[in-house]
Amino acid sequence: MTDTLHQTVENLKHDMTKIGVLVDRLDITIEKLTEVSTNVSHLLTIQGSRLEYQEKNHDRLQLLIEERWRETGDSLDKLEKKIEKVEEEAQAAISDTEETIISKLGSLETLVRDQSTKITKIEQYLWIGMGVIAVILYVLDKINFAAIF
Repeated sequence: MTDTLHQTVENLKHDMTKIGVLVDRLDITIEKLTEVSTNVSHLLTIQGSRLEYQEKNHDRLQLLIEERWRETGDSLDKLEKKIEKVEEEAQAAISDTEETIISKLGSLETLVRDQSTKITKIEQYLWIGMGVIAVILYVLDKINFAAIF
């Protein structure tokens, strides 16, 4: 019995040695896990800061985009108003030019009518003159100048 007791104690010592080694390894593993946990916490803090910075940048960019949209809308409205104003001015200028052209054409038409009347009168006088000359020539042809002289 002492022998078996001694054997059991020896086995227990041997088992305790193995358990001691395992406990030491567990301690080392726990230390390493603690270091990893600290590093992960540090990385999470850094990533959190980066995310916060990115969110701020995103918000600023979103505000800038909205501001540019408003500015673009305002610019387009101003441009549209300028185009309308130029169009109105062009229409007014075209109307004024059209009225001037119509007035000048009316004056030109009156001048052409007057000139046409004058040319018609000149043609009448010309035909009358040609008729008078024809009569004079006819009369001169019928007169015997030898008998008169």
